[in-house]
Amino acid sequence: MNDDGFLRAIDDYAPRPNLKKLFKDGDISLNNAEAIDDFVTRLIVQREFVINNLKHLTDINRLQIIHQQHQDKNNKIRAEKTYDDYEWETIYRSGKLSTLLVGELNKYLDYHILSL
Repeated sequence: MNDDGFLRAIDDYAPRPNLKKLFKDGDISLNNAEAIDDFVTRLIVQREFVINNLKHLTDINRLQIIHQQHQDKNNKIRAEKTYDDYEWETIYRSGKLSTLLVGELNKYLDYHILSL
């Protein structure tokens, strides 16, 4: 609130969130010098700051893609396993039942014709 008791207008300056949103939308990247220059001029920030932040966002994006590919690969491997691929007694005795996914536990239930 300002001195008059009214809400202050929303400040649109926040450069990092604005840069992050533009990057997410694909409107700015390290390869787009024109978009970088426009951002630097519009928000009056140093070009070096924008480039460093874009490098950081690119690295984060790359790591997310790698993580997702790894997760997809692990999920595919887990889905392809059959009942006989598991050492059920060892899993139980070592306390690792909680690490199994529902689909993996269903393989045990289906094999032994059990229901919940």
